[in-house]
This record gives sequence, C-alpha cells and structure tokens, in this order.
Amino acid sequence: MLKTISLAALCVVVFATSGKSNGQSLGLNIYGLSYHFLKDNQSRELFNEVNPGLGIRGTWCTSHNNWTALEAGIYRDTFRNTAKYATVGYHLRLLKGFRAGFNVGLYSSESIRNDEIIIIGVPAISYQLSFCIVNVVYLPKFRNINPFNTLGTYLTIPLITRK
Repeated sequence: MLKTISLAALCVVVFATSGKSNGQSLGLNIYGLSYHFLKDNQSRELFNEVNPGLGIRGTWCTSHNNWTALEAGIYRDTFRNTAKYATVGYHLRLLKGFRAGFNVGLYSSESIRNDEIIIIGVPAISYQLSFCIVNVVYLPKFRNINPFNTLGTYLTIPLITRK
C-alpha cells in the first residue's frame, strides 16, 4: 500500500512541478465494475463484480492527443480482497474521443500469491465524455496469477487540466 500511495504522490508532484504544460491533467479514478468470462459450469455468484475503490491518474499529452499516464489505485477485487496497483501507460488516439493503449506496472492483492507484488501488463481502451473518461482494461487469464479472462471498468474524473 505504501508503494501505491508513493506513486500517487509522485503523480501529484510531477504534475505540480513540471514547468511546461502540454495537455497535462490530474484526475480521480473511481473503480466500479468487472465482468468475468466464465465457463458454463461456473457460477457468477462466487465472484465480486462490483469493485469499489479510488485512485489517481496523471497524464501528459505527447502529440495529437496521445498521452502518457501514471496511475495508482486501491479497490476491492474479484475475491473481495484489497487490490493495489501502480502503472505507467501510453495511449494512442484512434477516433474522436477514443484511445487505446497499454499499461505496465505493479499489482498486489491477497487474492494472488498472498499479496506478493507482481508485474502486470494490460491493454486498455478509453472514451472521453464531456465530464469524465470511461476506461476499460482487459485482464487476461494467466497461469496461477489470474484464473479468468476479465474486463474491468472505471471512470476518471479530471480534477486539474492544463492546456
């Protein structure tokens, strides 16, 4: 948890102290829902698909609305444990409002290897609305780390934006 808080603080410090603004924003992540791709014989009742939590995202535009981002957050995971993560990502503008990219970083939860910190890489898409960004990440099934292909969704509410 200390590492997650440290990265969140780093987002704020880098944003606040960067001299040249280039489409920077600082936003609040609000975590919400997930969807697990289950086999026919598996019950959805075993899984928590409502995943409340909070995080922070700092973004920096690089060119033509593409951006680099630092994110950190804490939320309730599939098995009702507290998950923590910190990532860096790059997202490309596809169409007006739509971006796709990849986040790489650190993840930790009691649900996976007894809270051991693991390195993750996840593809993501986002859509910019007038008041928030809707984000969807794909968490692929992977050995003994993630037993199910899963989609996760969350909102980013911009708090500070520099053009």
